[in-house]
Amino acid sequence: MNDSTPTFIFTTIPPERVGLRGEYDYNGLAKRVRLALEHQFAPEQIENLQIGQRGAVVLLKGEVHNRHLLNELVTVAIKIDGAVGVEVNGVSIYEAPQSYTWQQDSDLEMFSSYAY
Repeated sequence: MNDSTPTFIFTTIPPERVGLRGEYDYNGLAKRVRLALEHQFAPEQIENLQIGQRGAVVLLKGEVHNRHLLNELVTVAIKIDGAVGVEVNGVSIYEAPQSYTWQQDSDLEMFSSYAY
């Protein structure tokens, strides 16, 4: 081997660094996860969600409407080539509050044993 011949450590791009068009992209995994989520979910379901990456771990931050949606988002994200995990510590779940209609005074009795 000639000493003037450059040696390359990587001959291929690590899967978490592959961009949308197959090019090297430091945030490629996050961009591919974002694209997959945009294809599978309605815009209002992911509008308050930020997607990042730390190496091969997908980072989800922001707000989602319920735990079921969060589980679906994680399922999609972990299937993206290069993802080895999904971190959701930065996600808040905001479920729509349920409204109650009080029919009679006896409805209040069911709460009498709870401490407030």
